Amino acid sequence: MLDSVYRAVLKDKGVKVYTVATEGAEKAINDFLVKDKIDDWSNHWDHEHTGDYHSKYDVYSTPTIYLLDEKKIIKGKRLDHTNIARMVEILDNDKKSKPKE
Repeated sequence: MLDSVYRAVLKDKGVKVYTVATEGAEKAINDFLVKDKIDDWSNHWDHEHTGDYHSKYDVYSTPTIYLLDEKKIIKGKRLDHTNIARMVEILDNDKKSKPKE
């Protein structure tokens, strides 16, 4: 579902998607990415949990969506496909209304 929101709204706003699969077989994950044409995201596979995403980023269920700004500061945490586009819009409007430093 995130892929639909990404294609409809987020891609044109310059949003980039970085995914980390931590469960499942690599072939099944790759087959899914090819079938759903998710090739413009940065997709990674960490089946051995070497990235320690669970403890570093408070990820205990998937999918978990974080929204970061261009400085990689977290602006939204635990978002989903139903609210991420609205959060991007709010942040865009906020950015436009602030005077430039």
